[in-house]
Amino acid sequence: MYLAEMKLWNFRKYGSDNGDPGLNVMFNNGLNLLVGENDSGKTAIIDAIKYILGTQSNDINRVSEKDFFKRADGIRERNLKIECIFKGISPAEGAHFLEWLTFDEDNKYELRVRLDSKYTENRIVTDIRAGINGADLQLDGDARELLRTTYLKPLRDAENELTPGYRSRLAQILKNHQLFKLDKEEDHPLVHFIKEANKQVDLYFSDDSITIKQQDGTDGQTINVTGKQLSDDLNRYLTEIFPQGSNNTATFNISSVELSDILRKLSLVSLRIS
Repeated sequence: MYLAEMKLWNFRKYGSDNGDPGLNVMFNNGLNLLVGENDSGKTAIIDAIKYILGTQSNDINRVSEKDFFKRADGIRERNLKIECIFKGISPAEGAHFLEWLTFDEDNKYELRVRLDSKYTENRIVTDIRAGINGADLQLDGDARELLRTTYLKPLRDAENELTPGYRSRLAQILKNHQLFKLDKEEDHPLVHFIKEANKQVDLYFSDDSITIKQQDGTDGQTINVTGKQLSDDLNRYLTEIFPQGSNNTATFNISSVELSDILRKLSLVSLRIS
């Protein structure tokens, strides 16, 4: 399924004329490119999608007073509406939206999602529903989660913004790729690799000597100076700090073996070949 059309009423710079939407955008099934000068309304289109569908990173997207269209007399409208129309819905996808599905003029599945906001007495009340206009139902639960989008803010500094961290942009992208969507994340090869790496790191800090394996699997260099003394010192300090019997032991590793945590540790490195 894909977002085929979006309509805006009284949202930002797009007003409404006799009940007609101030903007009606048609999207292709695939890549879509928005091109325009500054302050031409590109961001309004992106924000409208975020408001109505939400984001995978659970960004806080709330309608504010400035989102309501301001008329020429300086007075803001009190109602705004956003409507997204999804097409190309397969039977498997449609099974998740049975209560809200309608049919288009070609008798194919169609999903219409609407956001209505009212600004009254310094309060903004927002409602998101789906289905036939006038007989629509509240959209919530799993259906709401399935419609969340992956939003990547403007990449001003790629080198810094694709670095590892809790809010890693790279992790957001990878997490939503088909390669990383598994029923059991512990089966992912990256989880296996990190488990093995953690074992080797733990050996370095727990054994008096370690033998480095060569690429063919045979034993290679033996290292007699390891991090065991450092680990022993640290554990001795922990014993002095914590109550007797608390069994606090220091363990070193590269990352937890949760797939999301592993992805946050990854960085995208560009190698310049001269």
